[in-house]
Amino acid sequence: MGLRERQLVREFKEEKLPSYSAQLVEVTGGAQIAWDVDWDSFVPSEKALMYFDSQGLSTIVNAIRHICYNDLGKEAVREGLHTIEIKNFSTPGDLSVTFGDGTLVVHGAWAADSGGFPNEREVQRVLEDGL
Repeated sequence: MGLRERQLVREFKEEKLPSYSAQLVEVTGGAQIAWDVDWDSFVPSEKALMYFDSQGLSTIVNAIRHICYNDLGKEAVREGLHTIEIKNFSTPGDLSVTFGDGTLVVHGAWAADSGGFPNEREVQRVLEDGL
């Protein structure tokens, strides 16, 4: 992992993830949801790290925000979602979003130009089906 990638990972860990966690606490009415990001899977792709913020973290948080538009959704997320697990792959064919046992698992190919990462609606649908 080069210096640029290490700096980006550090920025995610120290600034972006805490910010997204705070947003989740706010939109869910208090849920403490853990992030489990396989940072090694993003190396050596600076491009994947660059897309990961807007097409990964933001997408997931916005999908949860849509679910939590009322008290029923907030309660379901608080009681049912405990961990968000994320891993990067090299090919868009590895894209998957699953939910079970309190864990949302998102696999994407964030270095792909398109089709390698889930959209908000897909994440929202998987969560709503499982909550």
